[in-house]
Amino acid sequence: MKAPSIYLYFSGQCEEAFECYLKIFGGEITVRSRYNEMPPSPDYPPVPDRAKEMVMHSTLTINEEAIIQGADLVEGFGLPLTVGNNFAVTLTLNSNTEADRVHRALSQEGKVTMPMQNTFWGSYFGSCTDRYGVNWLISVASTPQS
Repeated sequence: MKAPSIYLYFSGQCEEAFECYLKIFGGEITVRSRYNEMPPSPDYPPVPDRAKEMVMHSTLTINEEAIIQGADLVEGFGLPLTVGNNFAVTLTLNSNTEADRVHRALSQEGKVTMPMQNTFWGSYFGSCTDRYGVNWLISVASTPQS
């Protein structure tokens, strides 16, 4: 497992915040994808026009050990934004089996917000809120070791 990192949620200010963090911490914005890049899916409602240019995912790589990730939350796509609840701990695991085990354990007596599944961006990914109210994002790199 890689070191856990922080995932920040915004309400339309993700791009601005990450530009600010880039100036403060240095590094490089290595990923910035928008909701208009998401293919249609029967599992989710269509992306509203007002959200199409919002940030679906962004990664600021500060150095080999430190990254900050984030997204603008859009109603119908994940958690509602609540200040104080606008972050999650991100875990990148080595296998789908390990990810399934951790996701199952963390969501026990908590809430599954997205079941573990293969995604269009190439990761095996899921999310949950544990019984203590902590939000978790769990993923396996695009080339898992089963």
